[in-house]
Amino acid sequence: MAHTPSIPSPNLTPPPSPPPSHPLPLNTPTHTVAETGTIPPGNMPGERKWAAKKSQQMAKPEIRLTPGKGIDDVTCSIDDLIAQVVSSNKVVAFIKGTRAEPQCGFSYRVVNILNEVASGEYEVVNVLDEVYNPGLREAIKGYSQWPTIPQVYVDGDFVGMWVGGCFVGGWFWCVYVCCMCVCCMYVACMCVYVACMCVYVACVYMLNV
Repeated sequence: MAHTPSIPSPNLTPPPSPPPSHPLPLNTPTHTVAETGTIPPGNMPGERKWAAKKSQQMAKPEIRLTPGKGIDDVTCSIDDLIAQVVSSNKVVAFIKGTRAEPQCGFSYRVVNILNEVASGEYEVVNVLDEVYNPGLREAIKGYSQWPTIPQVYVDGDFVGMWVGGCFVGGWFWCVYVCCMCVCCMYVACMCVYVACMCVYVACVYMLNV
């Protein structure tokens, strides 16, 4: 019986698609290219539209009151240095920390407010920097006669501070001070009233004995 030669089966695998005219970026979905024949615009080489944008401006450095050699190396008082900084800059914020890294939530909020209102055109003094601003944390409280930080000065005037979780400035500060005075008067009156009642009760007791 004659041997019949075997006929190879045809190769049904489609030929590979020709490579694109330029290399595909790593994040290009291959199925999209296979369907449309083109690379999506956002995946084209050199496309920067969707790339993360870096800040165009570097954060302004903080004002330093001294050269960093200690308070004994300074020829004037810390109050004089504060007055010089406040008078020579339009907007100055005394905060805890730096402009880029505030060290408390209140200072963080004040920085955000000034970024929006003053468009970043303001100066910052770090009251926690004991190297360049020794003793400033307590000195600024005595300078402004206000016990809390942060504090904001505009054109040499103390215009704002942080009170009870809210930034108070301008005429709000005047209203706040007036309200505090009224509250103090009310408390004083209540103390006088209680004292009078105590005297009255004591007198009635003595008369009935």
